[in-house]
Amino acid sequence: MILLPTPKRSGQVTKSAGASPTVLTLGSPEGWGFDGRITDDAAMKISAVYGCVTYLCDFVSSLPVYVWDGNKRERVTDHALNRVLSIRPNAWQTPSALKRFAMRSILLRGNNYAFVVRDPRTMEIKELIPLSPDCMRLELVKNVPQYFYTAPKTGELFRLDAQDVVHLPGDGEDGLKGLSVLRYAANTLSRASAADEYEQAVYKNNARPGGVLETDSDLGGLSSVPDPNNPDKMLSKKENVRRAWENAHAGSANAFRVAVLDNGLKYQPIKIDAYDASFVASKDVSVADIARFFGVPLHCLGAGKQSYSSNEQNSLEFVQGRGLAIVRGWEDELSYKLLTDSDLSKGYRIKFNLDGRLRGDTAARAAFYKSMHETGAYSVNDIMRLEDRPDVEGGDVHYASLNYVPLEDFKELSRKRNGLDKSMSTPG
Repeated sequence: MILLPTPKRSGQVTKSAGASPTVLTLGSPEGWGFDGRITDDAAMKISAVYGCVTYLCDFVSSLPVYVWDGNKRERVTDHALNRVLSIRPNAWQTPSALKRFAMRSILLRGNNYAFVVRDPRTMEIKELIPLSPDCMRLELVKNVPQYFYTAPKTGELFRLDAQDVVHLPGDGEDGLKGLSVLRYAANTLSRASAADEYEQAVYKNNARPGGVLETDSDLGGLSSVPDPNNPDKMLSKKENVRRAWENAHAGSANAFRVAVLDNGLKYQPIKIDAYDASFVASKDVSVADIARFFGVPLHCLGAGKQSYSSNEQNSLEFVQGRGLAIVRGWEDELSYKLLTDSDLSKGYRIKFNLDGRLRGDTAARAAFYKSMHETGAYSVNDIMRLEDRPDVEGGDVHYASLNYVPLEDFKELSRKRNGLDKSMSTPG
């Protein structure tokens, strides 16, 4: 396969075979052809998996993201990239929808890819277009990642320059590609799926068909009833009795109907009960295992002990642990791929704002703000911004208490406070 040279940070996709490059844009939808297959996953039918994926997607999609000046420790409000990050990343998605899709791709497919569309004249980033992870092949060539994307609708293979692909991998084995959480949790998910199927079978056959019909009569030989699947043959007497019982009593519509037995038939149920088999306990274990694989607090799945104080603490620990690790990985990749070398030299980086998720209850926030204001670390307007409220006049002044002063200045400050700053003369 011959690869055509692609300029760095070109904002274009080069076809891997052929005489001329092909540029994929929103004007040629047959080129992209993302068909949303990622949403069709059997694992999402397991309630615990659905809860974990939804929780992590909600967490990431709700975080504000913007360009941050690390030197001045403030937002860069006039940067052109803010429009893509906070207003519209592409023609059909909102920023939260794109982040949600990306997180879902990482969890269920192990990787998320987005193509960076740049203005060919100014190299300014115009759009971020999500790519189906199932159609991406990644190779490491001379220590440089090479991305090969197959357009789902046309089948054409394209090479994407590494600088034009935002790649957010999950945990992996080679440090290059991530692996789906579902792959690691395969055994647990298989057990959970089997438990769901068993539970469904219990309710579906709630007439307790798991039993034995006993009789002293001879049920050997053929009956006079034709086989529905083969009209030329007759059902055996045993099969005829079994079908007659199931037709009369199986299924929710026939549940608890009175059974009328003749010819000396007696029904002996085989007691296979979900609770007798510790079914509920086994399902709780599966939910806890799935939560551990995804790194989601157990109470967020409606399981475990429900206590307001402990749940709040567990949520904060998630943000400071698993949540912070996810955000840091995103910030590193987005900063390197979306910001120019000039931006990076100025100390700019892409930042997710976790302040809102790290806030405690009202009393805890009030105590924290009070302490930071009294020590002079926060001004009133600093606190107002953290609470998403407008600035107040004169609120930018920082105050500090004089109750704690250096010992070498104590005598001077004490004399000034008591009006003894001038030398006292003794009458002659």
